[in-house]
Amino acid sequence: MIERDERTPEEIRQVIEFAQSDPFWCSNILSTQKLRKQFDTLYLQMKNRGKKQKPSKDFITIDELIQEIREAEDKEGQVDYTQEEWLI
Repeated sequence: MIERDERTPEEIRQVIEFAQSDPFWCSNILSTQKLRKQFDTLYLQMKNRGKKQKPSKDFITIDELIQEIREAEDKEGQVDYTQEEWLI
């Protein structure tokens, strides 16, 4: 992998440690062949581990939706959930 795929020993070590600590990957990466095949996927998942996905700007978060509902309830006293604006 070092020569053929031009991976550094440190990258390989980190990816192997990640794969062995992950509940899914530890039972799926059982050979160097599988490691080579899944290396890019493993590397990206390892780098993204712990990073929180940001919601798309096309959608609002649950907290924002709850806040909008509370504001509407305060304003109107009650919300008509059959109105089109509240349909998801």
